[in-house]
Amino acid sequence: FSAFALEEVDLEFFKLQFGGRIENNRYRPEDPGLRQRSFTAFSGGAGINVPLWSGGAFIANYSHSSRAPALEELYNNGPHIGNLTFEVGNNDLALETSDGIDLILRHQSQRFRFTGDVFHYRLRNYVFLALQDEDGDGEPDFEDGLPVARFEQADAAYTGVELSTEM
Repeated sequence: FSAFALEEVDLEFFKLQFGGRIENNRYRPEDPGLRQRSFTAFSGGAGINVPLWSGGAFIANYSHSSRAPALEELYNNGPHIGNLTFEVGNNDLALETSDGIDLILRHQSQRFRFTGDVFHYRLRNYVFLALQDEDGDGEPDFEDGLPVARFEQADAAYTGVELSTEM
């Protein structure tokens, strides 16, 4: 189940943009050994678009997002040939959340386009596959001829700059 809204308010000298989405994911496995899970996630953002010159604008956006763990991240227990791993799900995973800021300078005309973007995202409970070493020998464990990887969570950050031009 999900619902979303998106709005733009055009004030004479700038535009405000904002939106939000709420969703609920429920997992009800038939196997009594697997835990039932329910997650309610909210994602939203707000931004401002300020025209600076003809075809040029400064844009600033803030976003917050939440993501429920996927079915396979919670319950997998077998080979995944596409990843060349034996994947093990993790019933204890929490919502993955992020907060981010984008600062953008943009120019668009018939002959030239330029976009410069600086961004930073902070992620909490980021879900990733981690190779397992249960026997402590310093080497990944193997099952069915594939390295064993379990879905884990940790905090992370994503920062960068992106430049784009078109003539």
